[in-house]
Amino acid sequence: MVLQLKADVDEINSNLSFPAGVRFYHDVKDSVRGYNTDPARGADTFCPFRSSPTIKYIGAYEGKAKTYSCIDIPGYNNLTAENFVFKNIRAKANSGSQYTGTQVGNPIWLSYNNNTGALTASGGYAGEKVYAMATAFADIYVVL
Repeated sequence: MVLQLKADVDEINSNLSFPAGVRFYHDVKDSVRGYNTDPARGADTFCPFRSSPTIKYIGAYEGKAKTYSCIDIPGYNNLTAENFVFKNIRAKANSGSQYTGTQVGNPIWLSYNNNTGALTASGGYAGEKVYAMATAFADIYVVL
């Protein structure tokens, strides 16, 4: 029974394929694990597994609407607003006191135009925009 189970697992592993029918084969190249679409394990058909995403700093949002150019990011036209994240979100009260956290009354909004590579951030006010009680600040990153 154990031998039959091993044979069944081996059969499954040797017949893995994409929906279009292209098979893929586990592979290692230069100590990087990945898969290959060529049973001969050609260098041009090797696809590495990503071990961690690439994160790039875009800029600081300082409470006022601002547009950032992202055309220097390879493949910027394939990105969406979901590729961008905030870190170090904080708010500063008009009185000058500062507190940290994510409890800003209105969210910071991001919109992204993948044709032009323009990322626009706006919002992040607590209270009325004209008489804001606190303004949001954050660092913006892209996750590739």
